[in-house]
Amino acid sequence: MEALPGTQTQLASRLTLPGKSGIKITQPQISRWIKGQEPERPAYDRIVQVAVQLHVLSDVRSEDVASDLPSPPAKRKVKVKGYVGAGAEAHYYALADEDFEEVEAPLGATDQTIAVEIKGTSFGPLMESWLVFYDDIHSPITEALIGKVCVVGLSDDRILIKKIVRNRNGGFDLHSNSNEDPLLDVDIEWAAKVTDMRPR
Repeated sequence: MEALPGTQTQLASRLTLPGKSGIKITQPQISRWIKGQEPERPAYDRIVQVAVQLHVLSDVRSEDVASDLPSPPAKRKVKVKGYVGAGAEAHYYALADEDFEEVEAPLGATDQTIAVEIKGTSFGPLMESWLVFYDDIHSPITEALIGKVCVVGLSDDRILIKKIVRNRNGGFDLHSNSNEDPLLDVDIEWAAKVTDMRPR
């Protein structure tokens, strides 16, 4: 996959040999192999053949073919900057620079992407300790953030995970993913759309 960038379907197509005596490789097979299932011998031999063509194997006699494959690139990391509340009374707990933890970045992360950890259950009890990723901070907030789940900084220093909703007065309310009452007419200093969320 590293030597032949593309999708699993494209790799399956490259490995397939047409004709009666050929070999048919499918995307589900590729997925199973990546997860650790060993290919059957005809498929294994075809993988080695294509690997040789791509110059990623120097010695096909080796029993451990994987040892000759190029090392995958290092995965991008982002810093966990602190804890952020999902409940109305929760707030942000910043971490000292030396205490920043690094976690694997989500797909599409930029150099500005950071993570915070949810404390509180207003986004559902199963989301306690989930990681939330964001990068594009807006102050003042923009129309594109209305109706979106965002990391929201309020004028009273609370930082929350909420959905921003415009109210009848032209101001903003913050809604949760639960039966918790919304926060009404809040003074939003800044907000950033959540780009990804995942459990610890």
